[in-house]
Amino acid sequence: MLSDSGRVCGLLVGFVDMSIDAVDHGQASHLRIMVSSRQPAPACEMCGGQRWLKDRSTVELVDLLAFAQPVRLLWNKRGWKGWGGTGSAAEVDDQIAPVGHNMATRAARWATRQVGQHR
Repeated sequence: MLSDSGRVCGLLVGFVDMSIDAVDHGQASHLRIMVSSRQPAPACEMCGGQRWLKDRSTVELVDLLAFAQPVRLLWNKRGWKGWGGTGSAAEVDDQIAPVGHNMATRAARWATRQVGQHR
């Protein structure tokens, strides 16, 4: 039985490798779900060594409805740096959203199915 609330919430909304950091409704007309990755730092492609955390940025994505409310997924992406100064790389996870997209992958799949059903 799981007791880590972030992990439990992540499983409930379908994010196996993500944790739910916070949920906010506030004054917005949509629910905001803040998530972050549970994956370890990737290896550096140049030297094969472990990368270190350089910075974080928040990417806002349109997601599926939850409880009949619009949802914005706020992904707390990590930026990585190699030990030898061999460049940096932003976190990538196509399960959340492909690079450069503003819609979560699962929302895009749902929209594609809807279009396919109404052709």
